[in-house]
Amino acid sequence: MTNSVILRGRPKKYAEYKELLSSIAPRSMSKRPKYINNIGIFRGKTGDTAWIKINLRHGGEYKGKSYPKSHSLEIKLGALSSFDWKELEKQRDLLQGKAD
Repeated sequence: MTNSVILRGRPKKYAEYKELLSSIAPRSMSKRPKYINNIGIFRGKTGDTAWIKINLRHGGEYKGKSYPKSHSLEIKLGALSSFDWKELEKQRDLLQGKAD
């Protein structure tokens, strides 16, 4: 028989992000980041990278390129070790607020 751990109580606030990180194999080099709540993680050869996905409901322009209505924009933030989950959520909310 296997020993299964029964988790009791309420999950931690950022448990879903930690589950996402553990579900992706290190140095998996998949072609795209995996997202949860519009915060993405890419695990590459040189380390983990944080991404944010912004929904452009009214269209918009970013770095000289225009995007149509209802388009999503992926923005690379940098090394995941430079951020904690609270900072990533704050950055996502800030950029999404500017896009709206």
